[in-house]
Amino acid sequence: MKAFLKKYALGIVSGVVSLGIMLYFGVSSHGLPELVRILVGARGRWVLAACGCIVAFWIFEALVLHIFTLRLVPKYRFSCSLYNMMIGQLYNALTPFATGGQVVQVVAMERTGLRLGASTAVLAMRTMVYHVVLAVYAVVSVAVGIAYLTALSGIIWGLIVVGLLSNVVVASAMALIQRKPRIIAAVVGWGIRLLARIRIVRQPEKRIAALNRQIVLFHESTAAFARSRRATLCAYALGFLQMTFFFAIPYCIYRSFWYTGANPGLMVAIQSIVSLVSAFVPLPGAAGGAEGSFALMFSNFFANGDVVPAILLWRMVTYYACIVVGALVAVVAPRLLFRAQAAKALAQAERPALEASAGRETGE
Repeated sequence: MKAFLKKYALGIVSGVVSLGIMLYFGVSSHGLPELVRILVGARGRWVLAACGCIVAFWIFEALVLHIFTLRLVPKYRFSCSLYNMMIGQLYNALTPFATGGQVVQVVAMERTGLRLGASTAVLAMRTMVYHVVLAVYAVVSVAVGIAYLTALSGIIWGLIVVGLLSNVVVASAMALIQRKPRIIAAVVGWGIRLLARIRIVRQPEKRIAALNRQIVLFHESTAAFARSRRATLCAYALGFLQMTFFFAIPYCIYRSFWYTGANPGLMVAIQSIVSLVSAFVPLPGAAGGAEGSFALMFSNFFANGDVVPAILLWRMVTYYACIVVGALVAVVAPRLLFRAQAAKALAQAERPALEASAGRETGE
């Protein structure tokens, strides 16, 4: 426990500080009794709808992982994919740029029967699906909400361009590694040598060799998916539905505060841009960036400063729920999953002995 707290201290502190800042602004703008009244007085069915959206988001995430996993391990259980997904959600929330989730997922997948190469391939494909879906969603969302976005601060356009380009570059690089690894290897080698010339990078050849090994590993690991277009297209469709559920959460919160009249499609589009912009905030859970971009984008939908309680409820559903549920899964699920696996292995080991014993009895 102490090792966990020490390793993920930044994520825990960021989450606590983020929650403290939201509570401070909520109390200072409304007063504690009024803030409590607003949250308690929210329409229950719409709060439940928001919670249902995040649960659907988790389930679709597990389905995307499961689709790719089944290509490599046909008898892999969906319960294991759910476990791997939730572990990833937990550690994504606790690490900068959500980088810790995949590392821990590799370990979790190994415990549930996936080898390193298979787990790396599955997570790589899942990452590519995420970036492609988010980029496409953002482009469509800008087209849908261009009139609304134009009326906001001009800085938002710079953030949108940076976020969109980053997603396109990542997705394109991963696609090239899968299909044309030599091109990426050449570009990476050129970039590292350039950085070495201006003395930013040391030992360039050593770094190039290490990156080339990673490129070859990724290419070989994902080669199996290049031949399964149906599974890949299905994963993209599920990824699109997954992100739609996530992007619909602000609309559910908007309705829970007894507001009506807003265009749900517009609010979904705006939330996709919030996710695009805040994805590159270097703190765990995009602390600060997520709340700020939400306030900037959605303040026009909430009157009398209600955007602060809305942010608080939004973060509870989309961020803190991942930590709470993920921690519970991390503690409880391994005992259930691995106990069931041990019982199954024992039954398979005992079956030949029982069959042999029954054969001897029959012979007698």
